[in-house]
Amino acid sequence: MFKRKSVFESSEPKRIKYARDSFDRYGDDLCGLLLNFLQPADKLRYECVSKQWQRTIYDNESRVALTLSRKNTSRYEILKTLKNKFKYVRSVEVHLTSGLKSTMSFVSSCRLLNEIVVYGYGYNTVIWLTKEFIKMIPNNVQQIRLMEGLSVDNFYTFNCLIESYGESATHLNLNFGHNSSHINDCVNSLTSFNKLKYLKLSSPMTSKHINYIADHLTIKRLELSDFSSQYVNGVLNCLKKLKQIEIFIMFSGAENLPENVSHYCKFKSLKSTVTKIAKEGYTGNFISNINRNFIIYLPKLRYIQVLMNEPIDNLFKNEVFKDIKYLVLNMSGPVSNDVLNMIRTNNKLQNLTIPELDLTQEIYDIFNEKSLKNPTTNYTIGIISAIKPYKQTIRENFNVFNNYNMILFNKLYSFL
Repeated sequence: MFKRKSVFESSEPKRIKYARDSFDRYGDDLCGLLLNFLQPADKLRYECVSKQWQRTIYDNESRVALTLSRKNTSRYEILKTLKNKFKYVRSVEVHLTSGLKSTMSFVSSCRLLNEIVVYGYGYNTVIWLTKEFIKMIPNNVQQIRLMEGLSVDNFYTFNCLIESYGESATHLNLNFGHNSSHINDCVNSLTSFNKLKYLKLSSPMTSKHINYIADHLTIKRLELSDFSSQYVNGVLNCLKKLKQIEIFIMFSGAENLPENVSHYCKFKSLKSTVTKIAKEGYTGNFISNINRNFIIYLPKLRYIQVLMNEPIDNLFKNEVFKDIKYLVLNMSGPVSNDVLNMIRTNNKLQNLTIPELDLTQEIYDIFNEKSLKNPTTNYTIGIISAIKPYKQTIRENFNVFNNYNMILFNKLYSFL
């Protein structure tokens, strides 16, 4: 005899209750999103945790950096594993010193690849890049970033670069030499790079060159590492035309002075730049490593950092300084009257960071007056010092921090 099914029994499957600390509570999409925060090396290590992790841990991995050493005997096995695991890679960071053949073999296996970021080629390898390396790049790659410096000392070489990478280069780091006529020709031909967004120039530039770039290119990041002090104001005026610029970096001063650019070269995006400001601080690094004038300007954050080892006439009267909110300033001498007048007249300036010995009673008074006039705005002074951090409260909306890391962290972390 068959037992009749009760009308009160549900035909729907019972829900499975998972523990609070179990990833099974989440669907594969959310699980894959959370696991995407792991580094690629960690993903290879942790994929064995569960079957769900095996299914989802590689789905959102869109970037891979190939930095294996030639001496690594298991390099080919690792690359083979990466080929099988990372099937949705869209951007690959290639280090040619890791082994050209094995590296480009991996690149060719990435069917969805859109961008290649290239390191490890030589300073005088333009012809090789344009004649040999370009043939190794898959046809589906639309964007190429040539990160390291390239010497382009004649127009034939530059023309070869245009023919090979004019439709794909988004990042260039170029040195045109010191011939003014050649520099003019090369700058005028930069418009041939249709997708160019990141540009670093290591040749002597003038405000006329930067004005041409501002009129004809849509640049997000511009770096100038060899600039005469007499053109600095003219260049800063040109920045208004670069509506999409996010990072501007400039070195100026006597040509015989050495420079160390190891720190700022590591900043690969606006977000990572601000992260380093917020969590580490530029200022300490640059004070010890640079003996030329240096400016870094982040227009969207209205942040500017100035390191001055020789005076620049009327620099602080420039229009750029009238709109900034965050100023980090380090001068070889005492704070000039131009700086004090700029601080006093700029009603938008809320945050000043300066060396301990440069903080005077007059600067205190200027910010105290600002805080009295605008009680709803928070004003801060950060002191560049090796002394243990402390906070001095002048009034509710005006504080002084005796540590530049602390002041930058507190004020800029909100932008991340």
